[in-house]
Amino acid sequence: METTRRRQLVLRIVLNEISDDYENLKITKQVHRTSSDCRMTVSRHEILQALTDLITAKLAKAYRLSNGVEPIDGMPSATEIGSPDAPAVEDAFFWITKKGMKLQLAAYSDWPFDDDNQLRADWKPPEG
Repeated sequence: METTRRRQLVLRIVLNEISDDYENLKITKQVHRTSSDCRMTVSRHEILQALTDLITAKLAKAYRLSNGVEPIDGMPSATEIGSPDAPAVEDAFFWITKKGMKLQLAAYSDWPFDDDNQLRADWKPPEG
């Protein structure tokens, strides 16, 4: 149960990071910051799994931006994704879909932050 809660929370954090613009794997740093703020450590593997899950569920889409905006079918390969430490324009970029935006805007009782973006006093991080 906690594993499912944790996976859902990581998915929501990643979805939040790609909800306002095309983002490459540099979101890893933003996800780490957000998860740290809510007393969690999220691995790169978990972030990639969340991106895969989001794409599979059609909540996000991957793109190449090096020659305009070119959609990528499914999850891009590791070489296409690139590195969070040396992002390049050739890397795959991710963006939320309309379906993903509906989910992002929907109420989520386990979101760790309040309306002022402060950690909720009653929130406890999932184990695992």
